[in-house]
Amino acid sequence: MEVLPNICRRIWLQTGPEKIYEAQTELLQNLVSTTLYPRQIPTSVRLPFCKKSQPVTLSTVDTEIDPIGLNKQSGDTLVLAHGLGSGLGFWFDNYDFLAKHFKRVISVDWLGFGGSSRPGILAAPRIRKDCRLLHFNACSFDAAAEGKGNSNSRALDFFVDSLAEALQSKELGLNGERVVLVGHSLGGYLSAMFTIKYPDLVKSLGLCSPAGLISRPLPINIKKQEELPVSLRLMDFAWHSNVTPGQIIRLMGPRAKKLVENIVKRRFHNRWDARQTNLISNYLYHITAARGSGEYAMNSLLEPISTSDGRINVYAKEPISDKLRTIPSRIKVRVQYGDNDWLYQPECDETVRRLQAEGVDIGLNIIPSSGHHLYLDNPDAFHRDLQRLTSI
Repeated sequence: MEVLPNICRRIWLQTGPEKIYEAQTELLQNLVSTTLYPRQIPTSVRLPFCKKSQPVTLSTVDTEIDPIGLNKQSGDTLVLAHGLGSGLGFWFDNYDFLAKHFKRVISVDWLGFGGSSRPGILAAPRIRKDCRLLHFNACSFDAAAEGKGNSNSRALDFFVDSLAEALQSKELGLNGERVVLVGHSLGGYLSAMFTIKYPDLVKSLGLCSPAGLISRPLPINIKKQEELPVSLRLMDFAWHSNVTPGQIIRLMGPRAKKLVENIVKRRFHNRWDARQTNLISNYLYHITAARGSGEYAMNSLLEPISTSDGRINVYAKEPISDKLRTIPSRIKVRVQYGDNDWLYQPECDETVRRLQAEGVDIGLNIIPSSGHHLYLDNPDAFHRDLQRLTSI
């Protein structure tokens, strides 16, 4: 049953795993001076949304071709984890600086994203009785029907367990070294949850415009669905029906390439020349148009909420702040938001101050002249702040 969709995808979308690798290679070789060595790291993680175990691999790039003996040297290893709908290629403006200031830099595609394996997990487990999930993949799982636990924790396990196994793999050769882990957006949320579950693998934690830092608003402050305008009701329905940006791109077929290029130009204000823009948008197109997988766990982890004061934001089902106090005191945490970042709210400062009072070694900094993608909007300020996480 999977053969026909794969053939259709190659014809209609002109994409596939080899196209992702080609686009990633072209992007990194042309926009990064540092040599990066690609690795596919096998894992044996039991996938929580599938009824069968599947062999999966995580796609990584590494500044070291042969890491044997490297962990005996001084300095820290940095692990970069991208956000929703992104991939390891989007750190292209950061690799050169970071490679000079860290002993080793490893960047990883989360399971179900980028060049990593894309298991057919369907959508996230059904979470609302009044919405139907869009059944685009072959393997389904309904937590409520199966009675096999909380859908949020199972979605988290899908990502964090595979990363844990990769960081302990012989292929990466870290040999128990604790890493500086930096995640952006959804990747920041997942990195925090990874640190909470696997603290012995982490030395310090960088949360770059993280989703899910603050707690959900109180019910009295949340607008009821009938109070929302039609446009927001449609957005709410699409979110809880697990309609993703990737699905829209895949439905558009060849026309989506131009759309992706225009999105890149508009979001980054035509910062790059035509050749650079083509490399970036070509990579983004292929990682977005590829088979949907990790994106379908989105609404198990996050949900959009409109509050009575007119604000709309995305909140985590399990906020970081509720659990971050449990990490060992030796782990330093650095939070960054852009000064024009749609995920930042004043409650972020309040949350950080509360965690500090509870003994967490955490700080928050606002990166100037930047939005949500602050690592690209203002890489110099991002790098300076990130250095506070390293012992160098």
